[in-house]
Amino acid sequence: MFRHLLLATSICGILTLNGASGLALAVDANAARHPISPYVYGINWYADTGLGSVMHLPLRRWGGDNTTTYNWQLDATNSSADWYFENGPQYDGVSATPPGQNSFQIFHETNLKYGTLSLGTISLMDWTPKSTTGCSFNVAKYGAQFATDPYNPACGDGLLPDGQTPLVSVAHTDPSDTYQPVDETFAQAWMRSLIATYGTST
Repeated sequence: MFRHLLLATSICGILTLNGASGLALAVDANAARHPISPYVYGINWYADTGLGSVMHLPLRRWGGDNTTTYNWQLDATNSSADWYFENGPQYDGVSATPPGQNSFQIFHETNLKYGTLSLGTISLMDWTPKSTTGCSFNVAKYGAQFATDPYNPACGDGLLPDGQTPLVSVAHTDPSDTYQPVDETFAQAWMRSLIATYGTST
């Protein structure tokens, strides 16, 4: 559908009022022609090596909710409201991240292997996970909550038992339970590391 919309914008159409019969559309397929950028086609996040070997993907995107607070040094993320605000490893299609690498590097190196461009997210948040364990709304610390992780009942959903009132609206919660503060130098250091390893985007 998106492709069809893009194609439609590259065709010059003229609408005219055709008497009582209403509107008429005249299309000149040779007017204002230009190639469509290959970078509008791609896939988000995962594409296993089997898919990459049979399908030429112009671009793959590494982004979304769990990159919002991504800690590139620890390969850690916080699941936020997607799963009880828990810290955990960011794994990108592998059972564990090899030493000295993070999930974005694994993602990018797979793309290099298949000639696919990488579109990545660099978080500009001023907090980042301080470890791959812990949760933002610990029940022992903050009390009963509407729901808890069925696999880890120590971690709540951040809502009071009524299921509507956010815990943070009535209690002083501490972001340092799961996060550490960072500034712009944290993102800059990641950029320098990527450039040192892979060169510039050109």
